[in-house]
Amino acid sequence: MKHLHHLILALLATMIVVACKDRPDGDASHYTVEGTAPGFADGDTLLLAQSDGTVIDTIIVRDQSFTYDGTTDSVRLVSLYEQRNNVNWIDFFTEGGTISITIGREPGNAKVSGSTVNNAWQQLVDDTAPFYAKMQQLDDSLYSDHELSREAQWVIIERYNQLFSEINKKVLEAAEKNVDNELGYFLVVNYYSADETANDRIRTIISSMPQDYRQRPAIAAIETKLNALEITEVGRTTPDFTMPSPTGEMVRLMDYVRQHRVTIIDFWASWCGPCRQEMPSLRALYDIHHDNGLGIMGISPDENGDAWQQAVKELKIDWSQMSDLRGWNCQAAKTYNVVSIPFTVVVDSLGTILAKGLRGDKLQQFIDLQLQ
Repeated sequence: MKHLHHLILALLATMIVVACKDRPDGDASHYTVEGTAPGFADGDTLLLAQSDGTVIDTIIVRDQSFTYDGTTDSVRLVSLYEQRNNVNWIDFFTEGGTISITIGREPGNAKVSGSTVNNAWQQLVDDTAPFYAKMQQLDDSLYSDHELSREAQWVIIERYNQLFSEINKKVLEAAEKNVDNELGYFLVVNYYSADETANDRIRTIISSMPQDYRQRPAIAAIETKLNALEITEVGRTTPDFTMPSPTGEMVRLMDYVRQHRVTIIDFWASWCGPCRQEMPSLRALYDIHHDNGLGIMGISPDENGDAWQQAVKELKIDWSQMSDLRGWNCQAAKTYNVVSIPFTVVVDSLGTILAKGLRGDKLQQFIDLQLQ
């Protein structure tokens, strides 16, 4: 298993391991890695790699230690790992100066320090480690017990998502604390679409960045996208969409919305396991409140019409559905910046957006309040 440094990035929704490759190149700066490798033998090989996996260089361990001198024209995230079995990972930033690294045989003992960005990076890794450990336990229990009921599986998934949210909070906190250095920039660029509900916080972080950071193409693109997303924020009126129903009839969203006191716009797909698991609770909510004025409009980023129609039948969905069968190019999904499903939007009879991203008990409690 790769070291936690590397796994942190995989856990942050759309946060991917990339170099700060869009920042303007500057003068090359020198950095030195001074490392210790307890438990390693003389001659063991470490590989230094770019974020895309391209190996930059090899480093040989001697007397349980190693050194490396490099130059970089920007602060970039790179990985160091043992060549044998591709294990014992640690990620660090190529920041000018001396960087201290410990990489050992025992899980969780890899550390990096010695520069502003790497110190802050290590702090984020340490802050998120307890949440990752709990997620790993849940992951093990979910896939090791083949007799778990659907209900038990869903409880585990919900807890997993809660821990995931806690990690996201830590990432935002780190971005705020490091808004004036390359870690803050890196986290914003790689995180901003991971949690659509954090858009206001991302805007605030960007507004606090040094001007030269805000002029970089990646930040400019995020600001442009965030400005476009303002039309779907809570308090705005939902954009209108017209798409085919499963029977081919053209359905207009606002025509449906006006018929109900409250409408849940449910983004789901036939191939989405969590969406299918959520349907019984959504159906229960519909049965309770339909006579009180609740409507549900399903919007699916499916591409296969037969699979979509079959799923509607299998799941006994009898509320309205629409899809242009364009997958993630679905206009409604793109407008709402839906990057994962299930995802819900709650609107009133005028189309005013009341809430977004609610699921399970939170969705039920919100609808209960609206229709009590």
